Parts: sequence; structure tokens; C-alpha cells
Amino acid sequence: MLAFLNANIAFWATMAITMPDYTRFAKSQVAQTLGQIPMPFLMLSIAVMSTMTTASSLKLYGQPIWDPIVLVTLHMLPPLNVFVLLAFILATFTVNVFANAVGPAYDIANTFPKKLTWFKGSLVLIVIGLALGAWSYYGNVYNYIENWLLTYGGLLGSVEGIIIFDYALIRRFKFELLDVFLSKGRFKYWKGVNPAAVITFLVVSSLLYLSYPGENTLLSNAWVFSFLASGLIYTPLMILWVIPKYQKDLNGS
Repeated sequence: MLAFLNANIAFWATMAITMPDYTRFAKSQVAQTLGQIPMPFLMLSIAVMSTMTTASSLKLYGQPIWDPIVLVTLHMLPPLNVFVLLAFILATFTVNVFANAVGPAYDIANTFPKKLTWFKGSLVLIVIGLALGAWSYYGNVYNYIENWLLTYGGLLGSVEGIIIFDYALIRRFKFELLDVFLSKGRFKYWKGVNPAAVITFLVVSSLLYLSYPGENTLLSNAWVFSFLASGLIYTPLMILWVIPKYQKDLNGS
């Protein structure tokens, strides 16, 4: 049960970490907040419809069929099933472009801003996606959950834990936006790298993915564990080491 819960969180962790790529175009803080309020209710309605559809397939065919493509193929006749399958293709393409490609393409382009535009970053992203062959995990639901969602969920949980604990606990919801774009700003740290964030990420990733007795238990709780563990490791490293050494202006604030 915990593995399924963490997999579902991991499914949304990609959107959570790239949400600023969308909200930065909002007219105000209130506007972006109002825009996100319906999202939990939309996902709840989709979950209800998915559960009801799978339960209906159990009644019709004697076994639960969760894959809508299989259900359309079995239950609908041409040309209606062709139309619905084409709609699935279009929906998959548009959702992935807007939900999963915008943020990573920006990240890739910003890594080499003098040479890469957002469009070129998108092309690089496509090549990386093809090289990963992520679609190969979709053939089996347990393979998809355990080998794909929980794996990257642990990685993203660590990143999100570092960001949230840094913003909420250390900076107390105050962020110097201008310094992000300054090569010699307060976020320069050690040669442009925050050592506390790097150490935290490596330690948590090692706890999740190295083989040892009990490792499967942590992996089943990948996102929750990595989020909390990252915060607990990152915060004292920042307070006791990085802030006194690299961000002395934060002391006592």
C-alpha cells in the first residue's frame, strides 16, 4: 500500500518541481493560487472514473482491466474505437508536451544559454527520452510502479525536500530573486555549487538505491523518505556549515 501511495506522489512530483515554469507567467500570486485549486478535485474525479471503469471491466470480462486502450479495443466497434484511440494519442502528446517537457527543456536550455534555445532544449530532451526507453516500463503495472515511479520519485523527493526545507525553514519564505541570476550573488556558495545540497542528495540516493538488508522498505517509501531525510540532513549542514561560511548575512535573520 505504501509503495502505491509513494508511486502516486512520485507521479505528481514532476509537476510539483516544474510548477514555477508555469506560475511565473501568472499575473499575480492570487491568480496562480486560484489556477491550482481545481487540480486536486480534477484528479479525484479521474481516480473515481478510473476505479469505476476497472470495476465495470471485472463485471463484463471476469477480470479487472485497468488499461483504457485494451478496454476500447475489446468493447468498442470500428470506427468509434479508432476515433477514441486517436483521441488517446492526441491527449498523451499534448499532456506530455505541456506537463513533462516544458520544465526540463528550460533546464537544458539554461545550462548552455548562449547556445541553446527552449526549442533546441526540447530536441535534446526528446533524444534523452528515447535513450531512456521509458515506455518499456508500461507493459506491466508493477514494473511501472516499482522500477520507474519509485525510482525517480526517490530522486525528486530529495530535490524537493532540499528546496522546501531551504525555503521554509532556513529562508523563512523570503527569497532574493535577483541573486539567482548574479554569478557573484549570495547563491554562489562554493564555485557555484551548494555543497550541502550535493552531499544531501548523494547520501539520500545511496540509502535508497544501494543494496543492503531492509533497502526494499525504504524504496517502497521512496518519495516520503527522501523528502524528509533530505530536509533533516540538509538543514543542519546549512546552519552549522554552509551559512556561516558562504552566507553570513543570513545569520540571525
